[in-house]
Amino acid sequence: MTQSSSRGILAPFQARNFRLFYTGQLVSMIGTWLQFVAEGWLVFHLTHSPAWLGIVAGAGAAPGLLLTLTGGQFADRYPRRRILLITQVLSMVLAFLLALLASGRWVVPQPWHIAAVAAALGAVNAFSGPAFQSFMPTLVPREQMGSAIALNSLLWNSARVFGPLAAGGLIAYFGAPGCFALNGLSYIAVIVALLMMHVDEAHMDETARPSPLEGLRYVARTPIALRILIMFAVTASFGWLYQTLLPALAAEQFHRGALAVGQLTAAAGIGAVLAAIVTAIFARAEVRRYLIYGGALMYSIALVGFSMVTSYPAGLATLVAAGLGLIITGVNINAQLQEEVPDALRGRVMAIFSLIWMGFQPLGGLLGGTLAEHLGSPKAVGMGAVVCFFASLGLFAWSEAERRAAVNGTIAEIEHAGAGSAELLKQSSGGI
Repeated sequence: MTQSSSRGILAPFQARNFRLFYTGQLVSMIGTWLQFVAEGWLVFHLTHSPAWLGIVAGAGAAPGLLLTLTGGQFADRYPRRRILLITQVLSMVLAFLLALLASGRWVVPQPWHIAAVAAALGAVNAFSGPAFQSFMPTLVPREQMGSAIALNSLLWNSARVFGPLAAGGLIAYFGAPGCFALNGLSYIAVIVALLMMHVDEAHMDETARPSPLEGLRYVARTPIALRILIMFAVTASFGWLYQTLLPALAAEQFHRGALAVGQLTAAAGIGAVLAAIVTAIFARAEVRRYLIYGGALMYSIALVGFSMVTSYPAGLATLVAAGLGLIITGVNINAQLQEEVPDALRGRVMAIFSLIWMGFQPLGGLLGGTLAEHLGSPKAVGMGAVVCFFASLGLFAWSEAERRAAVNGTIAEIEHAGAGSAELLKQSSGGI
């Protein structure tokens, strides 16, 4: 295999397992976005309360906060494909249950019903998230990980464009239950793909008892990992809260309905698709730090603009920019962790990544919903964006200070030894 074929953006498709996984995820992710949009719209339709949007989002966070580190321990102990099969089946059952509840043919739907299902799904995701993140390196060679993550991001965000657009139309004509039922059916594709794979996980020692806290210890003693995970936590908590509030924003800010919720979500998805392409083009370690912090500053500024506009086309345009920045930041954080973490700790370290997404993002939605109830949804989005902006500047300054200290220390070492090493100097300034 040539260097170009082994490292190109499409190189992961040479692996049969990756092709199967990608195809299954393509169908399943569209269904996931159908459910996400329909769930928010159903809650707002039942309550007309931004606070309830946050409550449902927060209900999905609690199990993740409690169980994701254990999920990472399971991912380093048991075959990851087996974990994914079990969790996908459970997610499918919950989607069908949500469709039944929303139909009103069993009981009159109440917002707490939706919150309860969200909590159950959060518990399932606490195990599927770490297994998914640590399963990826078994599908492609290590040198193709950056391309595989960029392709997965492209897939996820393409579904983010088409899923919400479809959801807007389905909600308008068929109601939320149809979206939930279609999501349940979409899990069949990924389950079949997993069953068709030939994956060698014989090295997994099911009798071992790896500590779920070892991933936290690794992050605590690794400044780069700590810094980018703090960046990801800020992004998940304050950058993504606009997504939770979109049903309220469509009504309050733009005086529109369900179709606008899908269109606004899709606009951010268009930016996210562009982000995956940008990441694939510039998938080099030496520029990754600028993509992480530059993307964070971009989405912060874009969301401040979104919170201030009243023109619907302007709102769509600012969300394209916000989606671009959010995904550039998130994908490059993921790629950095996947490339740096030792294989023996991969499940537990990536569990922290999943914990931040599944736990902090709904908690940010809960905070955003509470603020929106008192200050209005646009102000809540703007306040979250300002927090992200200053946090990004602070973390970048920390990174620069550490890099300067490393460079100065290396120069002093070279001068003391009486030798000049350009490679050593380059390595000393390569952190994120």
